[in-house]
Amino acid sequence: MAPPYSQFKNLTAGTVMYWVIPADYYLQLPVLPDQKHYPESVFQTHRNAAIGKTTIDIFPEEISLIQLNGYNYKPRPVPQSYTVYTGALDSLNARFFASTGRPELVLIKNGGIDERYYAWDESLTKATLHLNYIITDTFCTCTIQQKNDSRLFRARKGVSSMPAFDKTAEMVAQLGDTVQVPSEQQGKPLYMSAEPEYTAVGFASKLFYQPLMCHITLITEDGPPLIYRLIRPIMRHPVLISRLENNDADLESFLSGHALQNKRIKALVINTISPGMKEQYNIRFYSFRNY
Repeated sequence: MAPPYSQFKNLTAGTVMYWVIPADYYLQLPVLPDQKHYPESVFQTHRNAAIGKTTIDIFPEEISLIQLNGYNYKPRPVPQSYTVYTGALDSLNARFFASTGRPELVLIKNGGIDERYYAWDESLTKATLHLNYIITDTFCTCTIQQKNDSRLFRARKGVSSMPAFDKTAEMVAQLGDTVQVPSEQQGKPLYMSAEPEYTAVGFASKLFYQPLMCHITLITEDGPPLIYRLIRPIMRHPVLISRLENNDADLESFLSGHALQNKRIKALVINTISPGMKEQYNIRFYSFRNY
């Protein structure tokens, strides 16, 4: 945006146009967010005292809460969950939380964008958090948008583990067909990967316009079906398929080692609302071996 009162000089062919900025221009800019302007985002005094200068990261985003409260922010390599849409990016963050340089605290809640199934954003990273962190507190943080419960996890000292998966089943499925989700084996949460592929027409559409919209329907043991937008690159590496992780309490159960207390997902349906996807796709199921 051009500064107010901008002036043009020597506007003839071959000359340079430049701006003349008034001396008080930068004083007119909005004040940066601070505790005075956003008191609802300030944590309670005893909470700030407990966290102090301990290194901390936050999920899925809301980085402003860390900055606003003056915490010692130590972000993962890809710092906002909704941008971690490939296995390579997810693995990068997961390795960070299994390293000796990981933050001492993690503030996490369930959330995301674009009508996604939030459990699948950083699915591998969340599995790594389960192995390397323990829950220490549950409290309500107030953000600019709404109130949400958040969980504070503290790094386990001397532990550095990455999740391991054993493939338990593989099949070819059809778009629109109901796929039964196998039962968990030996009390381990179940993961899956799926590879819906473009036709030539679909690939051209993706290349010159935008990816085709795909959706996945999750059918649980009770309650109505849940429909989410499916992000294809995320689905190409293992994501949690059972048990359900639909809210903050479900996420806490998974991270605390009690995922199997959550509602079971019995079946799934992958579909698209427009042509351009191959009818058949491969699907694989995995057991979280060291959960």
